[in-house]
Parts: sequence; C-alpha cells; structure tokens
Amino acid sequence: MYLREQLEALGYTILSVTGDGFGGIKTAFSGIPYQMCHVHMERIIIRGTTLNPQTEAGRVLLFMVRTLFQNIDSNTFSERLDKYVEIYRDFLNEKTIHPDKFKNKKVGVGRMKI
Repeated sequence: MYLREQLEALGYTILSVTGDGFGGIKTAFSGIPYQMCHVHMERIIIRGTTLNPQTEAGRVLLFMVRTLFQNIDSNTFSERLDKYVEIYRDFLNEKTIHPDKFKNKKVGVGRMKI
C-alpha cells in the first residue's frame, strides 16, 4: 500500500503537501496542492549563487528567496519572480561553466514557483 493510501486509511485528510522539490512526494500525492519547502528552495539558490553572489542577478535572487520567510503570500512572490525573470532573462539564458568542474552552474529559477 502506498504512503498516501496508508495515511488516508488511518483517517487522515491530506489538505496540502510540502516537499523538498524532488518529484517523488509530488507524484505520490498528485491532485493535492503541493508547495516546495522554503528552506530547500533557499539552499538550491545558495548552491547556485553562493552566500556572496558576484553578479547583480545573483544578489537580487538571493535577496528574493530570503523574503520567503517574511510571510508574503504566494501571489506576491510569484509576481516578484516573474518580474525578476523578465529583467534578467538574457543573463538567465547564458550558460556558465565552472572552470574546475565543468558543470552547468545556472540556478534553477524555474523550480522556485510556490
């Protein structure tokens, strides 16, 4: 029996799910509103920008993701994120290769929808 069915069999009513951004939880609870954990979202951004971003776009993105903890509603954050993408579209479409690891270091802005 799957986790969702086990919980529902125990009498739980699942109103929403918060997860780490990976597909397993979202898939297991399909049809139920899903939100990515704000801490995981911040960690993904920090992993891509560091704690001291060198670009304006990185600094703005890090500032934005930290506003998640200020109890703003999802519509306000989504509007800010859309505006960010509009302003920094050219920068976001560039591909940056880390000189030592040769891995794509572009930040996953698309995963930040809440």
